Amino acid sequence: MCDGDSKLAPDKSRIRIKLGGLEIEFEGTEAYLEKNLPELVEMLATIEPPENYDEEDTEGELLEASGDKSKQKLDMSTSMIANKLNANSGGALILAACAHLHLVKGHDKYTRSNILAEMQTATSYYKATYSKNLSNYFKALVKSGDLNELGEKTYSLHETRVVKLVGELGGK
Repeated sequence: MCDGDSKLAPDKSRIRIKLGGLEIEFEGTEAYLEKNLPELVEMLATIEPPENYDEEDTEGELLEASGDKSKQKLDMSTSMIANKLNANSGGALILAACAHLHLVKGHDKYTRSNILAEMQTATSYYKATYSKNLSNYFKALVKSGDLNELGEKTYSLHETRVVKLVGELGGK
């Protein structure tokens, strides 16, 4: 894609290719570009994203409340929980979302997609950059013992964290 830069010499071309988090820009003669572009595109197709790279999650899937009223210990929104927990980071907002899923909606386990959807309902707290770093946030919360990783992209709050959250949020 040419950007129309008037400082570019008439016999030169510029191309920028963006693939996930990788961006390559080339400037050179049109002849060189025509000759080497197919090889460059082929090489880009084989590049794997870095291990800690998250494709941006843009939206999640909201869970409805469970039918078991005995599991529903609070009546608060994710935003209210985030406020009480002073959720000023992606990890803290994940915990607020999990608290909502567990203590308000009565679910024992939830997917990454469910958690992201709950995070996004807390519009005063959610930042788009959080979705780009979800894997890192989840790894840190699992390592700290706040979350249990039940399977691929499936989590639950650790029981000690549930007890602590009930105390912080004033639940039953």
